Amino acid sequence: MRSFSPAFLKKSASFLHPVLGRLFWSVILLLAPVPQGSAADLDFFKDIHPFLQPNCIPCHNKTTTKAKLNLETPELIKKGGESGPGLVPGKAADSLMVQSAAHQGDSAMPPKDNKSGAVDLTPAQLALLSSWINQGAKTSVKRVETVALHALPKGVQPIYSVAMTPDGRTAACGRGGELFLYDLATRQALAPLKDPALKSGAAHEEIVHSLHFSPDGNRLASGGFREVKIWRREQGAPSFQTIPGIPPNLTGVLSPDGSQLLVWNAADGLRLLEASTGALIRLLPEAPKTGVKALSVSPDGASCAVCTEDGAWTLWSLADGQKRPESGALPGATALSWTPDGKSLVFCLADGVRVWSLPEAKVLREIKVPNPRASSVSGNGSLLAVACGDCAVHLFDFASGKPVLEMRGSKKSEQSLAKLEWEVASAGLDAAHHASLTARIDVQNKLFDIQVKKAQEAIATAKKELPDKKKAVFPAQKAREEAEKALDEATAAVAAAPEGKPDAAAIAKKKEATTKLATAVAAANSAAAAVISAENHVKDGEEQLQNIAASRETNAANRTQAEADQERAKKVQSVAQAALDGLKAAKPKNEIQLLAVAFSKDNHSVAAIYSDGRQQVWSTSSGDALGTLHYGAPLVSASVVPLSESRFLSLGSDGRLAKTAHPDQWKLERTLGGTDSGSPFVDRVSAVRFSPDGLMLATGGGESSRSGDVHLWETLSGKLLQTWKDKHNDTVLALDFSPDGLWLASGGADRMGRVTEVATAKPLYLLEAHTHHVMGVAFRADGRILATAGADGVVNTWDMSSGERAKKIIGWNKEVTSLQFLGASSKIVTSAADNQVRIVNDDGTEVRSMAKLPDFVQAAAGAKTSPLIIGGGEDSILRLWNGSTGAELTQFTAP
Repeated sequence: MRSFSPAFLKKSASFLHPVLGRLFWSVILLLAPVPQGSAADLDFFKDIHPFLQPNCIPCHNKTTTKAKLNLETPELIKKGGESGPGLVPGKAADSLMVQSAAHQGDSAMPPKDNKSGAVDLTPAQLALLSSWINQGAKTSVKRVETVALHALPKGVQPIYSVAMTPDGRTAACGRGGELFLYDLATRQALAPLKDPALKSGAAHEEIVHSLHFSPDGNRLASGGFREVKIWRREQGAPSFQTIPGIPPNLTGVLSPDGSQLLVWNAADGLRLLEASTGALIRLLPEAPKTGVKALSVSPDGASCAVCTEDGAWTLWSLADGQKRPESGALPGATALSWTPDGKSLVFCLADGVRVWSLPEAKVLREIKVPNPRASSVSGNGSLLAVACGDCAVHLFDFASGKPVLEMRGSKKSEQSLAKLEWEVASAGLDAAHHASLTARIDVQNKLFDIQVKKAQEAIATAKKELPDKKKAVFPAQKAREEAEKALDEATAAVAAAPEGKPDAAAIAKKKEATTKLATAVAAANSAAAAVISAENHVKDGEEQLQNIAASRETNAANRTQAEADQERAKKVQSVAQAALDGLKAAKPKNEIQLLAVAFSKDNHSVAAIYSDGRQQVWSTSSGDALGTLHYGAPLVSASVVPLSESRFLSLGSDGRLAKTAHPDQWKLERTLGGTDSGSPFVDRVSAVRFSPDGLMLATGGGESSRSGDVHLWETLSGKLLQTWKDKHNDTVLALDFSPDGLWLASGGADRMGRVTEVATAKPLYLLEAHTHHVMGVAFRADGRILATAGADGVVNTWDMSSGERAKKIIGWNKEVTSLQFLGASSKIVTSAADNQVRIVNDDGTEVRSMAKLPDFVQAAAGAKTSPLIIGGGEDSILRLWNGSTGAELTQFTAP
């Protein structure tokens, strides 16, 4: 059979009379090649929908319904639009849909040069469409198919989503289908998250589109294609072991690998023991038996250094117990340690540390630091940690002696500080709000003053003019009466003239009387109106004064309340500030001292032991406290060595060994939905958000250009609580709970922001201002302001007491891809397609802009109680900034 090209068919039909053209197309549709099997009943979704989807439905769907015609189902096509039904069952040639697709008449579809990329239907497709209509255009059921996903190519690694725990300690980002975690305190990558069910070893088989940590930081939700995965942090616990046969209050140190224990007491002298069993390995009978002040084992475990109370020190072989030739004296030395190469000793004296070269038998350098108690040099030889009498560990550059960091306090104390700082900032935000209300009332009262003055002036003027205006009414009314009488007389004179002989003079006089009456009536009406107007001016003015007085009374009450609320907030802030200042100024008790210090094997952390039985670990990158281990009893001496990359082994004077906990492990807790047909998610999950109490998870997504759905889940069980079908007319792109968890804000590709009551699903506010996708929504810490980010390059802020727009913030050249309020403040961090991460205030003023990045930034995030900010995008690099200064702290590149 000959095939016909669409171009040939159009050209041929264009020369025909409309009636003949219709007949032409009917014949052509019969001649057009029909795929095998078309004689059987055709199915709309199986046979017809696939070619309507790219060429017709983009302009005729639920969201975009041009000419009010929806072509998504047989029922909707039959219903038709502005031009009537889209089809006539059994009569393809009479169906508008076929006529338009065949370019008959004026309704040629799809239009030429359309923006959807739609093309003309082929003759075969037209034939299928006609056959389906001729078969009756039967109803069809859309089948939900299971999508078989495959691992993404290795090169697909854009960052589309980022998240940070509220304390700013852990960050997450998706690269392709992989999910990476980072310890922001140590600036190190953690183990990537993996779904054990996936052969690819990734977290998702499709791109990770959304991320959010729970408020306690122990769960992470990740959204992918038709699924959400919830990951849970599993925290390890420290372990303790009592060494048999060890006397209390011993003086002892661990060997660098933790396998042996060097102990001394006056009764037994110096002994080398198995650390795990306490079994004796060797006695060192020639070593000092009295006055031993400090011990240290060499990095290779072959020797030990012994320092006595007089500052004399000697070296001993642990292999045979013999004394080595090196020795010396540094009076006042209280502690010593080895350098990693085993060629030098570091002594602690009252005014600082001395580095003694064993080969050169001299002091190489001195580093001034007050009252050092213990020291350790990092494995790479670059850093020196000194535990001092002020209960802080001071970090120095070992080569130059320059200070690097000061580490003190615990994770608990840092959390207490962060909590108080939040309370101070939150109360300040509250006080500022009430101050703004007071200022607004004052401005309104000033306007009232102006209005009162004008009203009083208007009343006075009206009252002054009123007597004269009333006086003018009587003569005007009398003049009208006289004019009426004159007109009556003139009319009678005209009527008295003989029939057929009109009196011209009488007629002229009547005309003149009519004109005078009109003038008199107008003057009388004007005089009466002037009186009414003056009286109304007085009445209106007095009513205005009454209304202003009532408003003033309301304002006075509101101002009193606002002032009281402001004072209350200030008091809360003052109490929190005092507690914060007190905590910052608090000094450790005099009886608490540092006993030992050591670097981890990866040099990213330092551990120190206190005499109160506490072991504290800090990051050498940030100085942040990482964790605390408690012996549960005071110690008089201690030793600590690295056990693994980030773990430590310590020995207390009570004869117990303690191992710090294993690093936290993140495991897949559950998957919501899935790629099969039973998933409640119809497409990508582009937004996930935990409620403020962590008990609920909200997810957002939908089918592009068709629907925007929100689901609410119970976090602990994974139970679906609510489904908000078609909350938006297009995909939901962003979600955020109000601080009290009662409201949920959503932003969608339909250019709308919405605020919904969680318990009832009741719509509260429809936020219309953006001209493109709403890509981010965020509540301020007090819940009074909501910010929305748009692909139109605009950030809008909204007053949640009214739903009205408070401020339109501009300054972005391209899409604003995400936003978040920083802590309890009015500052908003934003990311944008113009390669910028910016911080702005919700009043529109800019705080700072980070250095311009090399590529499109898809997402940024901050922390509740930390100044840290992260951002990532198309270049696959996750960047970390100090939000307070704008300084870039580090970059995490893709592995």
